[in-house]
Amino acid sequence: MLRSYVRLIPALAITGAIVYSILQLEGPFTIQLVIPSGINVSYPQPQIQYVPQQQVVPEYQAPLQRKLPSYPPHQKPILDAIAAFNGYEETARRFIAKKDSKYAKANPRQQAMMRDIGYEAHFDRAQKEITVNAQLVRDIVAYGQDLYGVRAGDEDGLDENYGIVDEALGHLVRDWSDFGVTERSQIFPPILKALQEHLGHDGKKKILLPGFGLGRLAHEVAEIKDYQVTANDLDYNGILSYHYVLNRTKELFDHQFYPFNLDWTQQLFTNTRFQGVKFPDYKPSPHSRANVKLMEGDFMEVFAPEEYIEKYDAVVSLFFIDVGENVVDFLEMIHRVLKPGGIWINLGPLKWGGFAHMQLSAEEVLQVADKIGFDVNHDSRQSIETQYARQPHSLIKFVYGMSFVILAFD
Repeated sequence: MLRSYVRLIPALAITGAIVYSILQLEGPFTIQLVIPSGINVSYPQPQIQYVPQQQVVPEYQAPLQRKLPSYPPHQKPILDAIAAFNGYEETARRFIAKKDSKYAKANPRQQAMMRDIGYEAHFDRAQKEITVNAQLVRDIVAYGQDLYGVRAGDEDGLDENYGIVDEALGHLVRDWSDFGVTERSQIFPPILKALQEHLGHDGKKKILLPGFGLGRLAHEVAEIKDYQVTANDLDYNGILSYHYVLNRTKELFDHQFYPFNLDWTQQLFTNTRFQGVKFPDYKPSPHSRANVKLMEGDFMEVFAPEEYIEKYDAVVSLFFIDVGENVVDFLEMIHRVLKPGGIWINLGPLKWGGFAHMQLSAEEVLQVADKIGFDVNHDSRQSIETQYARQPHSLIKFVYGMSFVILAFD
C-alpha cells in the first residue's frame, strides 16, 4: 500500500505546479486537455447475472362441490317435487319482472300509448295472481308434507324445476276443471265404452291405468259398478296435486287459481291470460274413491314382482307408451300383467323423446305387439284428434292425432 502512495508523489507535484502557474496569470485563459490516442479510457460495467425465479406450482385442489344431505330413496322424489313447488313464486315473479324491464325500454310516447290501452296494468295484475297461485302451491306442499311425513326444509338444496310445476298446474286444468271438458269428452268416452263392451258387469274386474295423470280417468272408470282400478304414476308434482284435490275439497269449485297469467304470447283477447280457473268440477263418489288404488313409482319396477303376473282384466294406457325409454319393455310388461282373455286399450300419440331407444310408427308398435302375443283388433282402430292441456282462445293450438286400438291377450 505504501509503494502505491510513493508513486503518486511526482504526479501530485506536477499538478500543484500547474495550478500555481495558472493562479499567477491575469485575464482569460484556456486549458486544453489532450489525451494521447494510444490511451484507452474505459469504465468497467458491472456484470448482471440473470437468475430465473423458481415457479411455484400450487398444489391441486378439487373444486368445491355443494354437499347435499342424503335422503331415503323413497323420499327423494317427493322432496324434489316439494322443492319445485317451493320455487314457483320466485320464478314466476322474476318472469314478470323481466317482461316489465323490457317494457321500460320503450320511449315515453310509446309508454303513454300503452297506458291508454291499459297495458301497464298487466304487470300488477299478474303479480296479484301469482300471490293466489303461490298460496295454492303452499297448501299443496303443506298437505304433502303432512301426508308423507317430511319436514319443512328437508328439501333444501334440491333443484327447483319450474317446468314440472307448470305441467302439474296444466293437468289440474285438464283433469279437474270445466276448462278440460272438451278434451275429456274426446278421449274418455271411447275408453269407457270399450271397457264395458269387453268386460261387461259380471263380477268384479281389475283394471290397471299406468301413467294416470291427475287421476280423473281412474275415478271415472271406478264409477262403473264392480270395476276396481289400480292407478300408477311416478310424477310427484302430479301425485301431490291429486291428493290435494281428493282430500282437501269440501265442495265443487272449492279452489281457484290463474294458470295462464305468465303466457302473454299468442293471445286473442286481452283478459284470457288472466282467466281464473276453479276446480274441481267433479267430486268422486264414495264408491269411486274406495275403488281407486294409487301405486306410486316406476311402472317397470312396481309391477315386476310375480304377484302381478296375469292379475288384471284390462290395462288402459292414455298418453303413456311414448314416455319411457324402451317401448318394447312397456308392451311386454303390459302383456305380463294381463290375464289370458284380458284386453289392452291404448290411446295416445307417439311423441317419442330423445331418450327413447326406439321411435316406432303406430304400425310398427302393432307389429311388435303381435310378436309379443297380443291379438290386434284392427276393426277397433281409429284416429282421434285432441288438444292437450290447451288454453282457451289461444292463437296457437297443438292438436294430437292419436291412435286408438284394442288388443286382446288370448
